[in-house]
Amino acid sequence: MSVEEAREPSDAPGAPEGAGAPSRAGEQPGGAVVGIELRGRPCTVASGRSVLAAALDEDPESAPPVICGMGSCYACVVTRNGHEQVRSCITQVQEGDSYDW
Repeated sequence: MSVEEAREPSDAPGAPEGAGAPSRAGEQPGGAVVGIELRGRPCTVASGRSVLAAALDEDPESAPPVICGMGSCYACVVTRNGHEQVRSCITQVQEGDSYDW
């Protein structure tokens, strides 16, 4: 699976201009956002984004690997809040959470 396939459909290449396509951080105009930390760096992302999509938006070079994109391979496992292991491709960001890999 490519990086582009792992992103939500709304930020796919060729999305119509002005159709609410997300910004670099995946924020929708007027939409709810959450504050999280990715590898110790605070960032704001659209509510409902997957951890993997947020990581790809913020720093594609160091984001967890994109293999299956549906949680079956466990290649994208990250640490949430310093202890819990979660599959970043199927886990939605949560306000105040910290993710590391």
